[in-house]
Amino acid sequence: KNKLIEIKTARVGNCGRNWQHESLRDYGSDYFMFIDVDPTSVYLSIFSSKFDFSKRHPVFGRTPHRRKGSDGIYKLDFGPASLKRGIKKGLTLKIDSNTSDEEIQRFIDSRVM
Repeated sequence: KNKLIEIKTARVGNCGRNWQHESLRDYGSDYFMFIDVDPTSVYLSIFSSKFDFSKRHPVFGRTPHRRKGSDGIYKLDFGPASLKRGIKKGLTLKIDSNTSDEEIQRFIDSRVM
């Protein structure tokens, strides 16, 4: 679809259930794709890069944090509650052993326009 997508991956942290995404840029891409891995599933979240990084994301309820000494580079964390909100609003797909490749493709196609 000729779109630029910044892809970030994270595995669940040792202390609790959070996924940390580093070096997120507020410029240069059309969409963000986050791949969050835990021992039994993967959470795939996709949203437009056009939201205001100085504010809380309207669905995930998280505010990106600017990295010290940088211009336009952020850190964004997800937790279980934010991923549940993403699933409810159609921005996140929970992938497990029962999820088909076709289901994943339909999700990506529905999010990247």
